[in-house]
Amino acid sequence: MTTSVLANAVVARLEQVGYQRVITPFVVASVRFDFTFALRGRDGRSCDLILIVDTSAGAHGDKSGQRTRQRIEALSRALDVSRSRLVLTIILAGAPLPPMEVESISRICRVLIIESLEVGADGTPATDAARMNLDDCLRVLLPLQVDDNGEAVADPIGELEGRLPQDIEPQTKEILLAASAQGKTAVSIALGDLLTKALQPGVPD
Repeated sequence: MTTSVLANAVVARLEQVGYQRVITPFVVASVRFDFTFALRGRDGRSCDLILIVDTSAGAHGDKSGQRTRQRIEALSRALDVSRSRLVLTIILAGAPLPPMEVESISRICRVLIIESLEVGADGTPATDAARMNLDDCLRVLLPLQVDDNGEAVADPIGELEGRLPQDIEPQTKEILLAASAQGKTAVSIALGDLLTKALQPGVPD
């Protein structure tokens, strides 16, 4: 199978921020699964399992999207049977699948869609605009960028607390304040985890 330039560019971007490839095919609950690419997160995203499906006609010719949906449904059942805590994300890279199939997949897991990307000879986005577009599509999977303006804050905890919404949930507030004491990397991880939990569409623990 020849994978598209787009699918390879997506993998390269995720690897840049720490995701690691999983050898495919892989086995869950004694069932063998083969996707274009598979990646696992690490550290604060160690429960993330990301599958990239090359939807271009040259990859598998699944224009109806049915075979893709069936494979994802089967994987979701296998994860359920094995009591996995993995959070599943599917990235559909290439030709658009029928909306009904995409909607069905989105009931199972998080779905990200990247239909096109201007890619250079080195396999990476060809322009700054292309890089921004790719990052926008993958935003939920990327580390949060915290601006560092170099200005010292006398009371950083108080500064953060003052900027949080008044109606923020107490538990969320406690998590963010605790993370702030460990630096911006810890805050980025905490925010990413909170966002992942908020967007998690019922993937089995």
